[in-house]
Formats: sequence, structure tokens, C-alpha cells
Amino acid sequence: MIQIEQVSKGYQNKDITFTVLKNISLTIQRGEFVAIMGKSGAGKTTLMNIIGCLDTFDSGTYCLNGTDISHLPDKKLAFIRNEEIGFIMQDFALISHKSVLFNVMLPMYFDRTPWRDMKRSANLVLQKLGVADQQHKKVSQLSGGQKQRVAIARAIVKKPTLLLADEPTGALDSETSQNIMKTLVSLNQEGTTVIIVTHDSQIANYCKRKIIISDGKIIQDSAWHS
Repeated sequence: MIQIEQVSKGYQNKDITFTVLKNISLTIQRGEFVAIMGKSGAGKTTLMNIIGCLDTFDSGTYCLNGTDISHLPDKKLAFIRNEEIGFIMQDFALISHKSVLFNVMLPMYFDRTPWRDMKRSANLVLQKLGVADQQHKKVSQLSGGQKQRVAIARAIVKKPTLLLADEPTGALDSETSQNIMKTLVSLNQEGTTVIIVTHDSQIANYCKRKIIISDGKIIQDSAWHS
């Protein structure tokens, strides 16, 4: 599903180039549940952004579901993001003054899904995540755990093959974090490939595979043993 070969990425700051990823090679099969770990600045979020077609890279190749995305135009990358990838961000990235239902339906606006179908699909995932009774509330009225469930609902409403989560429980209490992770485990068991970026070993403990990045390089890639 994900095939990354010798990918490097750097950023230019005036006359200085900072290399963030150094010749990363990585294969992730469909249906895996993976934790990407590392200290702040190690390159884990940059790697996730490349996997999610949110960022480009300087050298190497990246194939997603058999498609080489290395030199695709922005329009095609946007299509892939909307059709194949779901994103869960640490800060939820929801529109706070809009309703829960609006936020979950948002990904379907871009492909002109009929209103009736958008509403039905949104209701189904909200029911699945236990927040259907909140659908008419504004996001600003929700608790942190409810916001994260809405963010997950939005991420999976189009049934993506790949779900990317950047510190999905970073702003939540322990009990809510456990419930969110159980939800992600359930989604993975249903066939969704899940990749989590985290610094928390307890969160990584839910995953079947752990990849550790340090100074832009993969230093460990192994099954996780609790």
C-alpha cells in the first residue's frame, strides 16, 4: 500500500538547509496499525505529511496504492487526499462555529455528493462513534472527547483506505484517550490502515508495529510487545 524508497526532505532558511528526513525507506501493507515515534524535531510529522500527500520531498520515490505520487500535480494530490486518506489532527481542526453535522459532511462537498447522501453518510458515522445526538450542536459546545470523535467521523466519512492521526490523544485525559484508541483499533480491525504519530509509549502500545525516528532516520522498526 505504502512504498517509500530513499526519501529525503530539507528546508531552506536563508543560506542554511536543514535536512529533516535522510534517505527514508519504508513499506506499510494494507491493514497495518503503525505507530511512528520520535522526539520533537526527529522528522516524524514531516514523514506523516509526506505519506498524507500534504508535503513534497526532495529526492526518492513514494507509491501509494500502486500510484507513484512523486511528481503528481497539486490538483491530483488533492484528489488523492480527499478520496483515499483520512486525517485526524491533534487540535481537531474543526470549524468551531459550525455544526457537528456540517463539519462531518465537509469532505463530501468537494466531490459534489448530493445533500441527501452527505447527510445519510454523516449520520451513519456519527452513530458509529456515539455522537449522533450532538449533530446539531456547534463544535464550540462540545467536550474535548466529543470533538475528537467528530474529527474521527469526518476523517472516515468517505471510507478512506488510510487513516493518519497526529497525536490524536495529546489534548485529552487518560480515560478519553483510551476510548479514542479503542475506536481506532476497531477501525483497523475493519480493514482501515492506521498510522499514528505519537511520543506516548502507552498510545503506541495499541499498535501492532512501532517505527522510531531519530535525526531524520529510522532507527527501529519492529512489532510492539506489550
